[in-house]
Amino acid sequence: MVIMGFLQFISLISMFVFDSRSKSALVGVMFCANFCDSYMDVIVDAMMVTSSRNDTDDGSEKLNAISWGAKAIGGIFGSFVGGYLTGYYHPKWIFLFNSCFGIIVMILALQLDSKQEEDEINSLEKRSFLGAVKFSLVQVRDTFKQRQVLNVMLFFGLIFGIFTPSFDSYTYYF
Repeated sequence: MVIMGFLQFISLISMFVFDSRSKSALVGVMFCANFCDSYMDVIVDAMMVTSSRNDTDDGSEKLNAISWGAKAIGGIFGSFVGGYLTGYYHPKWIFLFNSCFGIIVMILALQLDSKQEEDEINSLEKRSFLGAVKFSLVQVRDTFKQRQVLNVMLFFGLIFGIFTPSFDSYTYYF
């Protein structure tokens, strides 16, 4: 996360410093910044899952509520602040403001305790390849046995037309 925070900072600060008119350079820099953001989001989600496993009673419910609540509040306030900034400031100043978040991520990532993750990695490394595959398949099977997961899969299957015929299917039969 430290590296991704740094890359995000560098990509956004370059938008402030160089004020490029090249569309391809802007696309490349924005791709790097968004890639770093997406990568860090996956890491944070994995850290939340790891933390919720430690609380066997109801860890994931509380953690999900806090996480989604923070994302909702951040999205609402971010929209207001972003609208204000784009209305009154040049876009390069907005990139400077957003580059600060890369530095914040770097600082917070340095504060993380990696001992817990190292213990889990070491326990996975002790298994053989086939043992790890078997363990993963058992976890997937147990996940699909949960009624909530099956309901969500059925819902998305109906929406995306996996379980319902499409127009092509009708023309094929007639």
